[in-house]
Amino acid sequence: MNREIKIFGKKINFELNSQADESVFEEVFVDRDYKVVDEIIAKSHCILDVGAHIGCFSVYCAALNEKALIFAYEPAPDNFSALKESLKVNHCNNVKCKNVAIAAESGVRGFNLSEDSHNHSFFVEGAEVKVQCLGVKQLLSRFDKVDLMKLDCEGAEFEILAAFTSEEFLKVKSFYIEYHEFADGMDSLKLADLLRKNGYIVESKKSHYDNRMGFLLARR
Repeated sequence: MNREIKIFGKKINFELNSQADESVFEEVFVDRDYKVVDEIIAKSHCILDVGAHIGCFSVYCAALNEKALIFAYEPAPDNFSALKESLKVNHCNNVKCKNVAIAAESGVRGFNLSEDSHNHSFFVEGAEVKVQCLGVKQLLSRFDKVDLMKLDCEGAEFEILAAFTSEEFLKVKSFYIEYHEFADGMDSLKLADLLRKNGYIVESKKSHYDNRMGFLLARR
């Protein structure tokens, strides 16, 4: 199904191939779940989209700030194909995408495909595919400064942030994280404490879909 919507004075088009795709589109463009970071996006020079799915957040950022450089990372093969098409259709020339998972360390790992395209992860049950991972150290070595790092990676946010050094935290001005407390050790309160210890002011909000999920906005 094709959906068209106008946002920030621009027409946006997406081909939505499942109910999962539709739900993410609705969250980003209709419910405006990311409105809380509009001001940050508008002032950003460099944005990282970790867990880019089919590209809704990257396209949202590009529509709001066409001068920002946006880097989108998505490991699932089908999602990545849809992501590339979304960027092409919406003329997002300021977005670069890479078919990798962001993780604590670089390497190849098993990645599980859920029935829903927005729930693929290292932690759910499902058909396994091998994906290339880019570690935090290797990722951040490519950037001098990141204005906003968005993470929506179905539980991997915990290992990703745990892998940051204090020097790497200094490179990132703000985070917007959708957390998923799907397994033992996945504790959003501890995640918020880690961010505060590294100099961030942290705001949290529970998801209205699932009490194991929610959002953390961390900024300096």
